[in-house]
Parts: sequence; structure tokens; C-alpha cells
Amino acid sequence: MKSISIVLILIISLFSYSCSVDNEGVISDIRSTIYPDIELQQATYQVSRGDKNPLFVNGEIIEIYKDLNKTFVTNASFVQYNNNKEIMLKGSFGEAHINTLTNDIELQNSVSITIFPDELHIEGSSMSYNSDRNIVTGKDNEVITLSNKKR
Repeated sequence: MKSISIVLILIISLFSYSCSVDNEGVISDIRSTIYPDIELQQATYQVSRGDKNPLFVNGEIIEIYKDLNKTFVTNASFVQYNNNKEIMLKGSFGEAHINTLTNDIELQNSVSITIFPDELHIEGSSMSYNSDRNIVTGKDNEVITLSNKKR
């Protein structure tokens, strides 16, 4: 009887472990099992919330999943202009996950951002952009490099 209860506990533990949820893993798995609603190659994607200064992302591959409220962009550069058509922000990345409801962006694989007119340059392996707070953050235990090209 004791051995049966131990085996039952092990089976339940194994089942609960194998069914744990990782949201990024789920999205990656979904991307491998379903087709995007829209897939673009060598295209420009506009990220905005109706503001006057949208972010233009030029990507090698852009996949839009409407039901997931996600857009995935691979090997891209981006630029944002002010009202006078001067560059405010530009950069590049290897991959991005964009939440189409909030415009929050997860950037990874060699991220580079330059903020103008001060030419503040930010580099790192991955970064997150919070659209509501207009803040870029790095992940724990990853190095972010800041430099000012004007000085």
C-alpha cells in the first residue's frame, strides 16, 4: 500500500511539472503550430497609439497574430521622427515581440538604440520598452552600455 501511494505521488508530481505554464514558451509553441494572420517580408511596420510620432520598424520578417495581440519582427531597424521630421530615435535588433494592445516591446539579440539630439547610445543583448511609462529597461544580470557620441 505504501509503495502504491509513493508511485501515485510521483506520477502526480511528474504530471504537474510537465504541465507548468511559461507564457513566452506558449507563444513560441503557438508560433510553430499556427500560421500568422499576416506575414510580411522586407516590410515596414508602424507602432503607434494614435500619436503624432509613430515608430517605423523595417523588418526582414514581420508576423502579425491578431488573436494573440502580438507582432513578431526579425532582423530589423527602427526610426522615430519629431514634428519637424528630424530623427528622435533610431536603432536595430535581432528580434522583437510587440504587444499590439499596449505597444510594449521586448527586444533581443543585439539591441542598439540612439536617442537624439544628444546622441545617447544604448546597447545590450536584450531590452524591454514600456509604452505607458516611456521607459527602456534591461534584464537582470545583463550588461547595458551607455555612451554619448557628442562628448
